[in-house]
Amino acid sequence: MNKPAGEFSPPTLEKVAASRFLLSGDMTFATVARLLREGYRRFDGEAAVVVDWSGVQRADSASLALMIEWLRWAGQHGATIEYVNVPPRILATAKVCGLEEILPFVAERVAAPDSPTGAAADRLSAAQKCD
Repeated sequence: MNKPAGEFSPPTLEKVAASRFLLSGDMTFATVARLLREGYRRFDGEAAVVVDWSGVQRADSASLALMIEWLRWAGQHGATIEYVNVPPRILATAKVCGLEEILPFVAERVAAPDSPTGAAADRLSAAQKCD
């Protein structure tokens, strides 16, 4: 079911495994500021963070700003960060902006449900179409 254009699902950041966090909800200019601070708090003390974007329903270019800030924070704290299952629209926007070489996008590492190739392969394929 689609939400009206002005209605957003609040973003959440949930720790789902050791050093792995799942993003859910809408990542937009209206919602990412709170999430930025929550990420700093949750990532504190982690050496290698993986942020899974598979729960994201809507995303705009504010998502890229969030990724850049979390990457900066990780570097300042001696940690690494990787982004998996990033929505195709964000991958395409990153490419247009020249950020695909800077941001640590990684194909999903765990078996994706429903098919041998999985949703992560579909996302990676969509991003490669911009090449």
